[in-house]
Amino acid sequence: MKKTKLFLLSLLVGTTSSYATLPFNGFYLGAQAGYTQRAIKTDLDASGAIQSTYAHRKRSNGFLYGLMAGYGQNMKGVYLGVEVSLQDDTASRAHQSHTISVTNTTTGAVSQVNVQTRYERDFVLGLAPRIGAVLGQDNLLYIKLGLETSRDYMSHKADNTNGWHSPKTRKTVFVPGIGYEKAFGNTLVRAEYGYNCGANLSSTRTESIAGMTSSVTQKAKYQAHEFKVGVSYQF
Repeated sequence: MKKTKLFLLSLLVGTTSSYATLPFNGFYLGAQAGYTQRAIKTDLDASGAIQSTYAHRKRSNGFLYGLMAGYGQNMKGVYLGVEVSLQDDTASRAHQSHTISVTNTTTGAVSQVNVQTRYERDFVLGLAPRIGAVLGQDNLLYIKLGLETSRDYMSHKADNTNGWHSPKTRKTVFVPGIGYEKAFGNTLVRAEYGYNCGANLSSTRTESIAGMTSSVTQKAKYQAHEFKVGVSYQF
């Protein structure tokens, strides 16, 4: 009986060990880097003593980088996993400068005012289920259904005199993606594309523009394309 138990235990340990060494099966830790293109739309509306409307769209390109960790199961060619990530990029600070026409509602006089707007996104924390198919044992095609959260804020300055920024607001956005991963033993190499569906920010305050006090509303909205490569080690 004792020998039978030892045999079954050794068989279980051997099977578990073999299963754990399968590609795309278990915990992994790695780093990723790439390129992002973010489109940011900024609106600035003034009403009251003056009237003015400003709307501008700008594309901001940058380098992105970060860390990732996750766990997955390769179940006879069907892959199920979940991944967490920490990311930042050089496109997160988008600056725009534009000249707007400001109308004094009392006198009808029109002034030209230089406006600078800025949008900033802090470090991004991501959580993403991964679903895919393992082909030929060491190739993985997958989709990601990710969520990213960050603290964002925007700012503007009119005529180089009124510097102001909104409170930081936590935003959570949906970021679906597709990718390909190749296993070289315990080393996993991937290429991935993701689309950041974006978030909206809005804030209103009273300030002075062109010497007149007015209610000013600033809005910002962004979307982004992300192209990344990554390397991780499977434990």
